[in-house]
Order: sequence, then C-alpha cells, then structure tokens
Amino acid sequence: MTELVPASLLTDIRRMIDSARTRTAAAVNAELTLLYWQVGCRIRDDVLGGERASYGQQILPALARQLHVWEWRAPTWRPALRLK
Repeated sequence: MTELVPASLLTDIRRMIDSARTRTAAAVNAELTLLYWQVGCRIRDDVLGGERASYGQQILPALARQLHVWEWRAPTWRPALRLK
C-alpha cells in the first residue's frame, strides 16, 4: 500500500488535535469551576442569607433532583460542597 499522506503531516495534525483536546478540556474545567462557584454563591446568598447552614448537604441534593426533573443533566452537587 502506498503512503498517501506524508508522515510529517500526519504527525503535525495529530499534535494539533491533541493540543486542541487539551485546550478544550482546560476551558471546560475552568467554566465548570466558575459555574460551581456561582451556584455556591447564589445558594449562600439567596437560600442561606449569607449564613452557613448545618444542613447544607440537604439543599444541594434537593436542587440536583429538581434540576434533573427539569430534564437537564444536572451536575453532581458534590464538587460544590468543597466550595464552602
């Protein structure tokens, strides 16, 4: 079988794809971190009135259930617990 694409071109394109995947993952992670931070702030301000709740783990699962019913793939609430 003859080689239709030079090896150097194939190598460069693979590097470009890998680089794009890495940048995409970093961008998604940054956006998810910002989302979790904003959700935590809204819960603290709107639901808890700026106070820390002893029952905080009950708020997040309830919110996740309601979002899931909304037919949207709700993010897991566990990462938000780390933002306290």
